[in-house]
Amino acid sequence: MKTFLLILSFVITAFSQDLELSFQPGKARYNPGDTVVVGIEVSIPRSFHLYGNPLGPGIGKPLKLTVDQNKNIEWIEAKKSAAKRFNPPIGDWVWAYQSKAYFFIKGVLSEDFFGDSIKSEIEIDALICKTMCIPVIKRAVFYLSIDNDADAQNFCSLAFPNAPDWQTRYEKSEPMEFLSGIQHSEEPRPPQGILGGINLNLEGLSSLEKDNELSSDEDHQLSSEEILIWDYSPLRSQKDYNLLTAILIALLAGLALNITPCVFPMLGIRALSFVQGAGESRRRAFLSGLFFAGGIVSVFMLLAGLAAFAGFSWGQQFQNPYVMAGIIALIFLFSLGMFHYYDFALPSGIANAGVLRRVGSGLGGDFFKGMIATVLATPCGGPFLGALLAWALLQEPLTIFVLFMAMGIGMAVPYVLLSTSRRLLNLLPKPGRWMEDFKHFMGFLLIIFAIYLMKSLDMRLITMTIGICFAILCAASVNKRFAPFGVSLSRRIIVSCLSIILLLTGTVFSVIFLPVKSSSSLSSSANSILSDETVWIPFSPEALKNAHAQGQNAIVNFTASWCSACQINKAVVLNNRAVINLHAEKNAVLFTADITNKNPQAESLLHHLGSRSIPFLAIFPADSYKEPVVMHGSLSKNKYMTAIKKLP
Repeated sequence: MKTFLLILSFVITAFSQDLELSFQPGKARYNPGDTVVVGIEVSIPRSFHLYGNPLGPGIGKPLKLTVDQNKNIEWIEAKKSAAKRFNPPIGDWVWAYQSKAYFFIKGVLSEDFFGDSIKSEIEIDALICKTMCIPVIKRAVFYLSIDNDADAQNFCSLAFPNAPDWQTRYEKSEPMEFLSGIQHSEEPRPPQGILGGINLNLEGLSSLEKDNELSSDEDHQLSSEEILIWDYSPLRSQKDYNLLTAILIALLAGLALNITPCVFPMLGIRALSFVQGAGESRRRAFLSGLFFAGGIVSVFMLLAGLAAFAGFSWGQQFQNPYVMAGIIALIFLFSLGMFHYYDFALPSGIANAGVLRRVGSGLGGDFFKGMIATVLATPCGGPFLGALLAWALLQEPLTIFVLFMAMGIGMAVPYVLLSTSRRLLNLLPKPGRWMEDFKHFMGFLLIIFAIYLMKSLDMRLITMTIGICFAILCAASVNKRFAPFGVSLSRRIIVSCLSIILLLTGTVFSVIFLPVKSSSSLSSSANSILSDETVWIPFSPEALKNAHAQGQNAIVNFTASWCSACQINKAVVLNNRAVINLHAEKNAVLFTADITNKNPQAESLLHHLGSRSIPFLAIFPADSYKEPVVMHGSLSKNKYMTAIKKLP
C-alpha cells in the first residue's frame, strides 16, 4: 500500500508540471453576428517560467498561439498580457511569464449560424523552463453558448461585463501575432539525435522530475541550438525501493558514514569528549550525546531542504567556490580550538554562582561538533549511500526529508548510545596528559583536511581563502594572548569584540583584494588526465555527439575534486592497467564531466541519466548509444570490465 501511495504521489506531481488552461468567455451568451472575445488563463508550474513572444535578445523558443479554422467564427485578433523581463541562468534576458499568463482571442460569429453552442480549439506551442527547458504543446477545447432569440437582452458591447478582473486584463493587454488552422495529424515526435525534443502532451512528464536543476555558470554559455534536452534511455542498474525498505537502508547508510575517512578527525574529537565527560553525571552525558546528534540531524535536514527545493545534489554545497572557502575557513577555525586558541568557558565567578550548571556548559559546542562531523562526512558519503541516494534525490520533497532524517538518525545513534552506557564509557582510557597530545593531533588532522579541500577551489580563490584563514589565526591569537581562561567578563567581551573586528577586516580585505584575476581552475587540468597513459578529455555535448556520429564507444565519468569516492574509483579502477588496455582495445573516447564547480552541461546530462549524485559513470556503446549503461557509486572493477568487454 505504501509503495502504491508513493508511486501515486510521484505521478500526481509529474502531471502537475504541465501547463493548465482555463477559459473565460467575454459574455455568458452570444447572438449570431456578434463580436466574440475569449480569455485564456495559462497556469504555469511553480518555479518555472514560460517564454513570451517576442522572445527578446536571449535564447529560447517564442510562444506560438494557434486557433482552429471554424466556418462559424472568423478569428480576427489575438492579444496578450504583458510579459516581464526575465534573466535566465544562461544567456541574455528574455520576455517571460511566471505563475500566470493571459491571452485573448477575438472573432466574429457567422450571422447564419443556428445552434446552442459552438466548439473551438486553441493550441499553445511554447517552452517552459526551470533550470532545464522543456517544449510543451498544449491543446484545449472551449465552447461558446449561443442565443438565437433576436429579442434576448444580450446587447452589452463590453467584454467581460460581469468579470471586472478579466475586463481590466483585456484592456491592458497588447496585440500579438497568432496562427489560424490547427493541424490534427499525428502528434509531433521528438527530433532524433543527441539533443532531441520532449513532447509533454501528458507523456514523458515524469522526466521533468528527473531532468531537473541545470545550474548556471558564466563560463558555460549555450547557443539556441544547444538547449540541453537529451533523448537517452539509460539501462539503469539503479534499484527501486518501497518506502520502508528505503528508510531501513538509509539508517544503515547513515550508520556507515561514521567509518568514512572524512569523518575520522571528528570521531577522535568526539571520543575525547566522552573521556572528558566520563566522570560527569549520566544525565549530563546523555545531553551531550543528544546535542551532538541534534547537530548531525540538523545538517541532514538542511541538505534535504537543498535537495528538495533547490535541486542540490549530495555534496553539491562543495560546488560553490565561496561556500567551499567558507567551509575551509570554518574547519580551520575549529582546528584552532584544538590548540586552545579560544574557549567558550564562563568566568569562574559565574560558574560558582551556579549559572554554569543551568545553561549546560558545552552543549552548544557539542551541537556544533555534530554539524561539523556531518559536513566532513558529505564528500565521503557517496559509496555508502549508493543507489539509494540516486533514487531518493528523485522523489517527492516529503520522501527526501524522511530519508535524509533516517540517514541523520543512523549516523547519530552510536553517539547517543555511547553517552548513555556506563559500560561502554568505562572501556575508554582514563583522562590524562595524553588527551592534550591527542587534541593537538586531531587539530593537525583538521588542518590537513582543510588543505585537501582547498585543492578543489578555483585557483583565483586560493589566495583569498588563505587570507581568510590568516585573519582567523590573527583574531584567535589576539583572543588567546589577551583573554586567557579566568579573566574578567568585561575584559573577555572587549577582547572578543576586537578579535571579531580584526577577523571581519581581514576577511573583507581578502575577499576584495586577494582573488587572482586568472580564471583558470586547478581541476580543469588535473581531471583531464587520469594517468600518464590514458587521456580523458573534458566533456561537452558536441564532443559526445561527434563520438556517436563517428561510431565510437564513449565513456563519461562524472567526478569532482571534493568527491573522495571519485578519486578512489580513479585510482582503483580507471587507472588500472587492464582497464586502460581495454579502453584502447575498444577505441573508447573517454570524457571527464567535472562538476567540482558549476558545469551546467555535465549536470544536465547527469540528471537526465537519472542521478543527482556522484560518483556516476555512463557507458555509451557505439551501436546503441541511446541506451547507455550507467553505474552509480563505487565502481567494481570486474563489473566495469565486463561492461566494457561487451562494447563493439
